[in-house]
Amino acid sequence: MKKPALTALVISALLAPFAAQAQRIGVTMVDYNDTFRTLLRNGVADAAKKTGATVQFEDGRSDVATQLSHENRRRGTRHAPRLSARP
Repeated sequence: MKKPALTALVISALLAPFAAQAQRIGVTMVDYNDTFRTLLRNGVADAAKKTGATVQFEDGRSDVATQLSHENRRRGTRHAPRLSARP
């Protein structure tokens, strides 16, 4: 009986520093004109608030170039990420 309690205590002690870190989440969406996407955005915001994370939402305005620009600005890069799995 004491072993599971000790294991839980050790695991929580090891994970505590990670839980204390502030988390930032970046979300780029194609647009906000859809009811589903609005519900998704609100759900992400509510879940982040419960965990203490901050969320930055970006509206892509149905334009791929705008979405890539948002992602590149968030990541601090100038070029689009490589999406191909080939070397």
